[in-house]
Amino acid sequence: PQGTLFGKNTVAGAISMVTKKPTQERELLVTGEMGNYDSYRVSAIANLPLGENAAARFSVVDHNRDGFITNVTTGTQHNERDGTAVRGQFAFGGEHYDVNIAGDYLESDRVSSWGVAISDWSGSVPNTVSPNDFRI
Repeated sequence: PQGTLFGKNTVAGAISMVTKKPTQERELLVTGEMGNYDSYRVSAIANLPLGENAAARFSVVDHNRDGFITNVTTGTQHNERDGTAVRGQFAFGGEHYDVNIAGDYLESDRVSSWGVAISDWSGSVPNTVSPNDFRI
């Protein structure tokens, strides 16, 4: 069935991610986390109705963690993470149509000791292009 729904290259299955669309209800959610190695993660979601047939939804997440493996030759701290993801959506519609416009931004800076996934999914939709300059 996956090949029928998502194309011939999904023989082993597919993961379909569907984000929450803007609604006519006001919503505000802010969360925060703290951890070891000076790590933190802060996220916020806001949903705003813009009249009877329009609404906007915004989400942002920012996270940071210091490295915990020191390269004794260069002094570089490996496994540190620093990233921000932003998503905005605008939806409007009428009796016979619905339009949803969305935009994403992701900035991720990592120093890895092994490998890093091409897309650093941090609460935003993963994409196939990453501006990271990967180094070991």
